[in-house]
Amino acid sequence: MAKFKDLTGQVFGCWVVLERANNKNKETIWLCECICGTRKEVSAGSLVFGSSTNCGCQRAENLIGQKFGKLTVIKRVENYKWGSAQWLCNCDCGNEFIVNSGSLKYGTTKSCGCLHREILKKYNTYDLSGEYGIGYTTKGEEFYFDLEDYDLIKDYCWYKNIGGYIVNQEDKKITYMHRLVMNCPDDMEIDHEFHDEWDNRKEFLRIVTTSQNQMNRSLQSNNTSGVTGVYWSESCEKWRAQIKINQKQIYLGVFDNFDEAVEVRRQAELDYFGEYRYIKTK
Repeated sequence: MAKFKDLTGQVFGCWVVLERANNKNKETIWLCECICGTRKEVSAGSLVFGSSTNCGCQRAENLIGQKFGKLTVIKRVENYKWGSAQWLCNCDCGNEFIVNSGSLKYGTTKSCGCLHREILKKYNTYDLSGEYGIGYTTKGEEFYFDLEDYDLIKDYCWYKNIGGYIVNQEDKKITYMHRLVMNCPDDMEIDHEFHDEWDNRKEFLRIVTTSQNQMNRSLQSNNTSGVTGVYWSESCEKWRAQIKINQKQIYLGVFDNFDEAVEVRRQAELDYFGEYRYIKTK
C-alpha cells in the first residue's frame, strides 16, 4: 500500500489543510478551510498541482460599499450552497439582509422586503368622508371600518379572501382585519354578528369563544328545509327538530306541522344561545 504524504497544516493558495478525509475513487482527500472561512474537501492532486487554490471566493467581484436599490453591501459572507457569493447588506430601512451576487447585480433583490411592502400599501384606497370608513381592494371590493381605526389599518395591503374576510398576508403571516381592530386574544374568536365578513365596524363584531361562535352559524348549503336544525324524517314521516350544544345534539321532538317544528327550534335558540343566536339581517 502506497504511503501518502501528510499535508496537514500546509497552505495551498487560500487553502489551509485541516485534516485527512475519506478517500474517493482511490484519491487522497483533505478537508481544507479557505481564508473566507468556507470548508471543503479537496483532493491531494488538486492542492499539490494548483488546480484548486480557493473555494471560489476569489473569483467573486468585490461589491463592498456598492449600493443596489436600497441595499448597501457591508461585507462578504459564506458562499451559498451552490457556490454563489453572498453579501451582507444594510437596507435603508435599517435591516441587515444577506443577498447573493446575481440578485444584487441583476436587480432582482432591491431591498430587505420593505420596498415590496411599501408598494403593496398603495394598493388600497379609502373614503373617509362619511360616518365610517370605506376601503377598496385592488378589485374594487368594498370593506367597512370605524374611522378611529384608520391609522391602525392603513399600512396593510388588504384583500378579500375566499371566505369573504378582509385579510393581509405578509411574510407568510395572515392578519385578519376583524381580529386586528378588536385586539382579539389568541385563544378567542371574532363573531360577525350579522355575517357581513367585509364589515369590520366594531359595533357589529364581538369577541367570543369557539362554542359561542358556532351558535351564530348561517344556514348550511346541505340544508333542505330552509331552517337550521329542522329536517324531514323519512322513518317517522314527520318534521324533526334538534339543536347542537357543545358538539352534542339535543333532540327537541317530531312534529306533523313544519311551522311548529320551526317555532320549537327558535325557542331552543333563545334558551340555549341567547344573544349569540343567528339573526338573519341587521
